[in-house]
Amino acid sequence: MDKILRNALATGIVIVSLSVGYYLIIFLPRKEETRNKMQQAETEAKIKNDKEIAEKEETKRKNCYSEAVSKAQNILKTRTELYYKNDANAKKAVENDLYNKDDFDKFYDDCLSVNGLKK
Repeated sequence: MDKILRNALATGIVIVSLSVGYYLIIFLPRKEETRNKMQQAETEAKIKNDKEIAEKEETKRKNCYSEAVSKAQNILKTRTELYYKNDANAKKAVENDLYNKDDFDKFYDDCLSVNGLKK
């Protein structure tokens, strides 16, 4: 009986030792590796998302710039036609696609505001 108890106890100790060894040598490193992969994937996804948002914002800013220039040029053209018919400099400015900076700033700020962008 004493021999059976000793063998059972030894077998139990071996099983517990193998279980602890498996946990420390195999399970924990895999768990850490999986966690690292998930963190890396999340980081890459965040970077990609931030890049896409920045690209969309840049596109919106370019569109706002083009729109503001076009509107400011049209305002200058209309003012020239209405108020400065005989002013050669005003006509030349319209021909050279120039615009009033104050008009441009107003249209650009309005467009940025509509698109939820900061100056």
